[in-house]
Amino acid sequence: MLAAGIVLLAFAWFDAPPAAACSCAVGGGDRSAFEQADVVFVGDMSDYERRSVGEARWTFTVSQVYKGEVAKTQPIVSAFSGATCGLELPKRGEFLVFASGGAGPGSDPGAGEYYAGLCGGTRSTTAGPLEAGLAIPRPLEGVEVAQQSEARVDGEPSNDRNIIGLVVGVVAVVGIGVVIATRRRRHRAQT
Repeated sequence: MLAAGIVLLAFAWFDAPPAAACSCAVGGGDRSAFEQADVVFVGDMSDYERRSVGEARWTFTVSQVYKGEVAKTQPIVSAFSGATCGLELPKRGEFLVFASGGAGPGSDPGAGEYYAGLCGGTRSTTAGPLEAGLAIPRPLEGVEVAQQSEARVDGEPSNDRNIIGLVVGVVAVVGIGVVIATRRRRHRAQT
């Protein structure tokens, strides 16, 4: 039990999000999100990568564009956690994305990337289409494909933190096992 507790603590310590809170202003809806965004599009999530302790990269295969210039395969960066206003999306599905070219909390878009956050209106298309009358979708003709990450991940963070957490957990379990075995031998020798 003690060993299991130490392993869980090790994983919690390595995967703990930064202590912060995200507070979204109420109201505005699609109209406000559309006006504030540099790009608005519909796309299927094709890749997810946890780039650093606080940042994630979501890649979408774009099917419709409502605003701005996007690539057929468009990367979006966000803070890793919803607690710091990062996107909270399933790792698969079709989404309506509202994004901007500037940096956001916990992330800084690189070349060809945009930023989207928890409060910006991005959502699954099952939650509803873009509000009627805001824009008509246009085709993606002549748009270059954005550079994708080399590592393909199946919806899990693509960094070494989980491996490090696992190693620390295993070392802790082995260490505790050695201490317990030593104490048992000493106790048996004394009796």
